[in-house]
Amino acid sequence: MNVTKPLDDNGENIKKTEKQGFYRFDNIEELETAFNVLLSEERNFFSSMKGKKELGKIIEIASREEAYEKKAEVFLKLIKG
Repeated sequence: MNVTKPLDDNGENIKKTEKQGFYRFDNIEELETAFNVLLSEERNFFSSMKGKKELGKIIEIASREEAYEKKAEVFLKLIKG
C-alpha cells in the first residue's frame, strides 16, 4: 500500500494544539492509537438548558462530594433531573 504523508514540504506545521482540539495524524498507526485510547475510556455526554441559579445549585451540591468520580456522578444525576 502506497501511503503518502499529509505534508508535502515537511516544514514547520502545527501537529496539535495544546488541548488537542486539533491533531494531525501523520500515519495510520497514529490514527489507530488515538481511536484505541478514545474507545477504551468511559465517556459521558451531557446537555442541559438550566438557568445560572439552578446550575449553581447543582454545582454546589455536587462539589460537596469528596472524590472526583462521585462529584461527577452527582452532577450528571442532578443535571438530568
